[in-house]
Amino acid sequence: MTWIPMKGSVIGSGTPVRGFTAAAEYEDWGYFFLGASAADEWLDYGAILEEMPESVQFIE
Repeated sequence: MTWIPMKGSVIGSGTPVRGFTAAAEYEDWGYFFLGASAADEWLDYGAILEEMPESVQFIE
């Protein structure tokens, strides 16, 4: 799985956000994952969000 960290702000509100995008390929299909939270809440939720894509199972 390929991970790309991200930081920025919500257009129009200026609220800082932090998160990641992740991508995986399985049987010629591409899958995209996004985890994001308010930047000041990343310490509370970041670890949980980062675990979610790792728990995905592709079943035939």
